[in-house]
Amino acid sequence: MCHTDGLRRDIRKVIQLVDADEYGIVEGFVYDYLTYEWYRYKKGDGGLTESSSYSGVLAMDLNQFL
Repeated sequence: MCHTDGLRRDIRKVIQLVDADEYGIVEGFVYDYLTYEWYRYKKGDGGLTESSSYSGVLAMDLNQFL
C-alpha cells in the first residue's frame, strides 16, 4: 500500500524483487490508497505493470480484502 507520491518508487521495488529471483516471488502488487488503484507485476512482464488486483498465483482478487 502506498500513496500517489510514493507510487513510482514502490512499483520499482516490486519489479526489482520479482526480477531478482532471489526469493521465488513471481508476482507483486502495489495499491494506491488515494486513487484506489491496483498495480500488478508478474515475472517476465519486462518492467510493465498491469492495472489489476487479481492474483494468478492465489487465484483470487485481492481487492476483496480491503
